[in-house]
Amino acid sequence: GLVGLKPTRGAIPGGPHFGNHLGGVASELAVCRSVRDTRAVLAALRGMAKGPFADPAENGAVGGVGAGLRIGVLTETGRDYPTDAAQSTAVSDAAKALEGVGHRIVSLRWAEFEDLVATSAGVFADIVSVNLARLAEAAALDLDLGEPLTRAFAQRGQKISGRDLWTSLDAAVHVSHRTWALFESLDCLLMPMLSSAPLPVGSFPTDHTDTDLHLQRMTAFAPLASLANISGFPALTLPFGTDADGLPLPLQLMAPMGCETLLLSLAAGLEREGRWQHRFAVAGLAA
Repeated sequence: GLVGLKPTRGAIPGGPHFGNHLGGVASELAVCRSVRDTRAVLAALRGMAKGPFADPAENGAVGGVGAGLRIGVLTETGRDYPTDAAQSTAVSDAAKALEGVGHRIVSLRWAEFEDLVATSAGVFADIVSVNLARLAEAAALDLDLGEPLTRAFAQRGQKISGRDLWTSLDAAVHVSHRTWALFESLDCLLMPMLSSAPLPVGSFPTDHTDTDLHLQRMTAFAPLASLANISGFPALTLPFGTDADGLPLPLQLMAPMGCETLLLSLAAGLEREGRWQHRFAVAGLAA
């Protein structure tokens, strides 16, 4: 039931120490209980990164945030990562709400994302594995004291050659370029955040060494998360309604680089629909 914004790569200082462990894949900010608070945190923290990327300009939106935007809508995530009906319906309902205030909805197909998602997942696996192996070495960690899965990922990273890592890094650049192509005809993407309701604790066990299985479980649960991380584009998730068990139904919005203002504006409009209510009121906001 929280709002999470992953800013454009480089918008938030991310190095040269902890934030650079994932080479730009991760963007640090905060999860909040409201779009208002997310906006305030972003305003306080963005900019002045001093490398390794230039501070991205705040672009707002093509044609202005208040104008009728072209919003690409994806409601399903294919046979390998099926999205349940409740998650898809939340996306459809959000699309209707946005259409109701003057935005133009463009239906998208999973086939347009399938290869991007697969490539992003592979790049993510290589980067986090090499990162963990290097971190363990630099910090002189005793991995024998770690969980089996932690040891397995570090060992996986140790086996990745420089050539293979470069291939992954090069693939990430192509993912970003191909994602830019989507925004040549669209101003924003609206899609499922999760494929199902939040899973019970223990659904991602770490008492085994099958790294591929763990990565598959992650992708199956949040099929489009790695695309946002690897491409470097800003993405925002927020709850829009509840399922039959009262759990939040999350959406994910993506926009061109530097368009956090657009994401926050659209999210604020969806938030005002009142489809999700916190159990306890957010200070300073209407109940």
